Amino acid sequence: MAGNGLKKLGEENGLKVVSGSVCGDYKGYFVRMNEGAGYKKIDFCFTVENSENQYKINEFVGEVQKKYLINAYTQTLTGVAIVFSDTFGTMTRIKDFLQEFIPVLDNYKAKGVKYCAVCGNTIEGSPFYQFRGDTTYYGHQSCMQKDTQENDHELPVEDNKTYVKGVIGSFLGMIIGVIPMIILAQMGWYAGLAGLLLGIIIKKGYEILGGKFGKGKLVTIITFAFIGVFFATFCNFAIATYGYFMEENYSPSFIELITGTIKIMFHPDNQAILIENLGLGFLFTGLGCFSVFKQVNNEIQVQNTTAQVREL
Repeated sequence: MAGNGLKKLGEENGLKVVSGSVCGDYKGYFVRMNEGAGYKKIDFCFTVENSENQYKINEFVGEVQKKYLINAYTQTLTGVAIVFSDTFGTMTRIKDFLQEFIPVLDNYKAKGVKYCAVCGNTIEGSPFYQFRGDTTYYGHQSCMQKDTQENDHELPVEDNKTYVKGVIGSFLGMIIGVIPMIILAQMGWYAGLAGLLLGIIIKKGYEILGGKFGKGKLVTIITFAFIGVFFATFCNFAIATYGYFMEENYSPSFIELITGTIKIMFHPDNQAILIENLGLGFLFTGLGCFSVFKQVNNEIQVQNTTAQVREL
């Protein structure tokens, strides 16, 4: 998904917005621009005549990596992918980088929009492009289909991922995420602020344990985030309840602690505190989950996007 900065850059250079990405012919090379949390990414589609020229292009990017805050530079099947750290002044750095990078491509005889980025041969008629995950294809449709079929056999990574693994990962992430909320509450600070991080931690747990990609990912993350708020609130009441028992010199069993916590938690005298803690906790967790929602939604759109160019 491209933001306003990339869209404006695209408008200034005659590029189009297709399924959330800015793409088209940029000074003789097909590019695709999009962004996510903390980064902006540009894919350049081209081929070069020999490995020496490709090495020179790679060498240039390495030399300016720190100057333009380039986080990652990957040589792909159809060109290169460049990821910029998204901080203050990123768009200015991207524009300056493009002014330097395009002449480098020209100098080392990179083949641009008139050539297929897969086979390197001239394109006759309308070119074709396709977004498949993080890969941007450009050139002959037959080359795209052949390459896609080969990669489908080589990379069955998603087959090992399941929603069950994602649920387990989200649960573990929730347990870790509520710990700061409990600690802050016991220190007398406002615990709801930690809810801003809860969705992010749960998302990371979902991904680390191999949760399946899809809309179910978003539902799982948000569900566990709000369960986490209630769980953190319950734990804080449980700690207070345990303190009451200890004041009476009585060591409660686990069942007694749970039932006692429920009684105190839902006692009429504590309803105002309960509503305030849950309400503000849900509010800040919702704000934190909003950024996660946008990020996961962008991932879904990018992953499922397939586009064909009719006229550049």
